[in-house]
Amino acid sequence: MLLEGLSALEDFDDYLIWSEKSLDESTNQYLEAYNRKNADEGTASDQSVGVQAASDWSKVIENISTEIEEILHFKRTSLIVLNRRALVRFAENLVLICSHQLEAPDATPKMPLGSPIFWVLLHRVIEFEEHRITLAKKNERVSQNVENAMQDESDEGGDEALPCSILFLISAHDLLGKHSWCMLGSGVFVLYLLEVKQIFFKTYSVICNELILFWWVGQYRF
Repeated sequence: MLLEGLSALEDFDDYLIWSEKSLDESTNQYLEAYNRKNADEGTASDQSVGVQAASDWSKVIENISTEIEEILHFKRTSLIVLNRRALVRFAENLVLICSHQLEAPDATPKMPLGSPIFWVLLHRVIEFEEHRITLAKKNERVSQNVENAMQDESDEGGDEALPCSILFLISAHDLLGKHSWCMLGSGVFVLYLLEVKQIFFKTYSVICNELILFWWVGQYRF
């Protein structure tokens, strides 16, 4: 009810703060119910309770994550409103969820928690951290008068290393593609991947042509 109220008031900063807390609790409850379901599989009644609890919490997790992604996608707020502890916890929960999804057997077409949206959110966190670190380094160089602004731009343009966020997306696409999960959730992961690709090509066109063009064009597995 709190999240619904904040959404209705369009208080997106507080919505993100409280939805992260809700996601943390929901993830813990889901994993506990999921593990209990597996541990009690010998008792039919206990297993039924565990299955239902895991199913209920999985819906809560997916709904919260979908709302967070929508808010971030339309830039109604930013991850900057989360303090460091909350941001780290948010990333840790997303890693737990993504790892849990990958525990499914390769031959299983059904995706645990039903959506790859968690991979999208994890990429956003990684990208946010990259920008924060880059800005901090640039400010440090400026304050120390080591390099001027023109030299900074030259250095950034000549950096041929692929960002970690892009490497993560490449790996995510490969891992999800093995299960044919990329198009689940109305294609949320693929649409996001194409959006990031478009921005990346505009920013790093030379690097893209030399290093990752073969992947974007030749290795799509949906």
